[in-house]
Amino acid sequence: MLGGTPRRALARSTRAGRPLAHRGTRTADRTADRTGAGRTLAVAGTGAALAFTAVLVPGLLLDGSAATGTGCTPLTQPLGPATGYTEFVRTDGQRGSESEGAIAYGGDLPTAMTVGTRLTSAAGAPTLVVAGSHGQWFNLQKGSAYVVPQSGVNFNGGGGYLASNPIDFAAGFTHLEGLSDDLATSAATGTVSVGSAGGNQVLVLRGTDADRNVFSLSAAQLASQPGIGYDVPAGSQVLVNVTGSAPRVTGQMWIMQGGGWQQVSDATMAGWPGIMWNYTGADTFTVQVGSAWGGTILAPRAFVDVASAGHTIGQIIARKLRSGFETHQRLFPNTLCVPGAGGGTGTPTPTPSGSSTPSGSATPTATPTATPTATATATTTTTATVTSSPSPTASPTTPGGPGGTPERSDVTIRKTVSDAAPEGGDQVTYTLVVTNQGTAPATGVVVRDDLPAGVTHVSSSPGCSIAGSVLTCAVGDLAPDATATLEVVVTVNPTAGAGRPVDPQSHHWLTPYKSEQQIDLEPGQTRTVTVDCADGGIVTDGSVRIDHVDQGTGDASDVHVLYAGSPSTSTWKAIVRNDATGRAQAKAFVACLPAGTGVADSQVGTGNSHTHRLLADPDPVTETRALPAGTTSMRVTCAAEGTFPIAPTYALSGGEAWLVGSEPAGGRTWELSFLVADPTTATVGVRCLHLTTSAVQGHTHDLQQTVESATATVPAGANVERQLHCPDDAKGMVSGWRVPPGVLALGNDPRLKTRAFRFESTSASDQQVTMWLVCFKDRTTVESIGTGSPLLVTNVARVTSTSVDADPGNNQGTASMLVEPGDDHVTLPPVALRVGRKLQLQVLSAVPGKGRVVVRAGGKKLAKGRVVLDPDHQTPGTVKLTRKGKRLLARTDVVATVTVDPSRGRTARGRVQLQG
Repeated sequence: MLGGTPRRALARSTRAGRPLAHRGTRTADRTADRTGAGRTLAVAGTGAALAFTAVLVPGLLLDGSAATGTGCTPLTQPLGPATGYTEFVRTDGQRGSESEGAIAYGGDLPTAMTVGTRLTSAAGAPTLVVAGSHGQWFNLQKGSAYVVPQSGVNFNGGGGYLASNPIDFAAGFTHLEGLSDDLATSAATGTVSVGSAGGNQVLVLRGTDADRNVFSLSAAQLASQPGIGYDVPAGSQVLVNVTGSAPRVTGQMWIMQGGGWQQVSDATMAGWPGIMWNYTGADTFTVQVGSAWGGTILAPRAFVDVASAGHTIGQIIARKLRSGFETHQRLFPNTLCVPGAGGGTGTPTPTPSGSSTPSGSATPTATPTATPTATATATTTTTATVTSSPSPTASPTTPGGPGGTPERSDVTIRKTVSDAAPEGGDQVTYTLVVTNQGTAPATGVVVRDDLPAGVTHVSSSPGCSIAGSVLTCAVGDLAPDATATLEVVVTVNPTAGAGRPVDPQSHHWLTPYKSEQQIDLEPGQTRTVTVDCADGGIVTDGSVRIDHVDQGTGDASDVHVLYAGSPSTSTWKAIVRNDATGRAQAKAFVACLPAGTGVADSQVGTGNSHTHRLLADPDPVTETRALPAGTTSMRVTCAAEGTFPIAPTYALSGGEAWLVGSEPAGGRTWELSFLVADPTTATVGVRCLHLTTSAVQGHTHDLQQTVESATATVPAGANVERQLHCPDDAKGMVSGWRVPPGVLALGNDPRLKTRAFRFESTSASDQQVTMWLVCFKDRTTVESIGTGSPLLVTNVARVTSTSVDADPGNNQGTASMLVEPGDDHVTLPPVALRVGRKLQLQVLSAVPGKGRVVVRAGGKKLAKGRVVLDPDHQTPGTVKLTRKGKRLLARTDVVATVTVDPSRGRTARGRVQLQG
């Protein structure tokens, strides 16, 4: 399968290392300027070498490039109504690929596209806004839509149609034009020099300030050299002011990271979210790079034309937008320094400084002790604190005021855990920090935390209540910049097994399946294709099989797969571009494991109806590397024991490269290999499948897999299919292959027991290819007591408010921990409560059975009895109080020694507070 950013086919067919010889013809260079309303800023793509050596060239320094910047005023929510939107366009748009974030158009958007694949927004958030006419169908992954008429939207995240337009585009762009004008007055603080890139000259933007670096570039200077290299401290904001008519940025984009140059990619840009290109002109801003584009584009009067890019990373704010490429979500930070008091139309006005708290906002409170419940602990004190951030030297301003936009709140939440690698039975604390980073008070702030399976609530901050496993915390109102901190204490449920299985011959069946989707590509078209596994199934593998390119218009090597992989556990995605001059046909295939096993099946007829979930890590393991010309292999490894790599993923940011190998490399490692003609940056990854199921009734099962491999001959000049088979009791779930020079892998078709690979050769001689197939058996192993492998526990908290939220996409916080089994089979509670004549206590257990409980204090037996141990329902049990226990607890609380002797596993003994 192919990958890379396309080049002129006539030029690249002569390059050494091309896997297929050129066949057919091409039209004239499609990178020529295209007409459009107004004028355009252009970013043109040409090759750039991997390493930079910056040199100062007399006469090419920009005006003011070494100047010292003047004072500026911090501006909160600088982008006003564009906050939270990956695409924010005043009038019309022409789009040909997905947006990972939210989009808003004040005019027409006659297209069909996927929106919001990286959003975490609530169902009611306005994530798709088209004020004019619209195409169909939109696949909206999160949030709701305003479109007229109310049709043509598939709501995949529970949203619906909005009754009214939530955006005043005229007022919003008045503010954005004023902001752009103000930013244009910023004096340059960094230097711009011509650097050498393997013999090619590029513009290197170098700054040393840890907070803010400003550069000024003219259209003529941008046209003089291909390529941009950012050399600024990580985390610093970068402002690039562009002047002149229809400026054009050519070449690839690079960033200095860890002492070396890396091509711009989603991974590298994570450390530099605050890069902004500002253009005040009313002509065209054309992006036409040979890599990914890195940085937010603020061009509120211009027509932004993305003629070529691997994808764009950052927000695009424009009068009009045309792009056939993905826009990746990398939102600009919440503050920006704007020169002086400003002077543009709609310039923000200062917010009055001072420490006064708006009416109804939260104020600092004393630290109360949480009221104990049956699961609370009298020895644990938790607090809810509300604080205000220190005022900056210059008071922040807001985007409100004449010609501006209304002030809005913006609540965010950050979640951490005190121990990311605990053992079963340990106690850990989740810390939730809620901040209003908006410009208006946030009212009615509420945090909801769905505690995951694997932890049991102990205590939480005042204002929080627990119902089942759902924790709800009423924070109240938060002033701008105010922060509320909540703590949630939980016990990590024990997972270690002990004793004999209840049914040593019970197992479960697996029912893998596949999904597929046809891909039709017009000449020059880029399409994003997503294929889902039904009912929460787990993507294990995916492939784009190239079937046909119109005769005489190109060949299979002109169909480039720029991205192929699994962005979420149940979804596989490919970004495919047809660089032929005729139509191309392809098909996307996905192999899926079910979300869970079938019901229990025992060889002796004692199975019952329970099932087990299959487990895969939500986040992939990835590596990003700049690749020079030639062949390079990259490896990724699952860290945890008892896991296996699935869903091999790769993304190419520009250059020209082909995937020539994807194969298991032993154990938990997968290897991907690329043949690179022009330097590129590759990100590769795998998702880690846990080979042990979830625990049910105190036991687990293991998945069983084998790796089959074979070599096959591809005759000279042939297009052939070669098959690899699994054993009779297994299904093929992950494919691998490696091809030599002159052979192209055209994809493969999962036929479950068989994998059909397709190869094409332009070699003058027969060639050998290698194929692999990871086969999972149809049945699990028989049951094992407890969980022997580390268990991933992921906790997600969400924050909402009753006020208008500027960015509903940042209202979710996640914390994960990898739980080791440890030695505890049962865990004692911190508190036990007297209930009438009995003592109620919650004993957590990894295994089923009963436990004998004895409670002593001061040499006296206070309670005894038996409790049921049920790993699936960790509910409190009761034991009888003795006469001495009743009398003692009637007078006072006491700390006692509690001993639990389970029918399976080791005895637990510890100090527990008894409350009467």
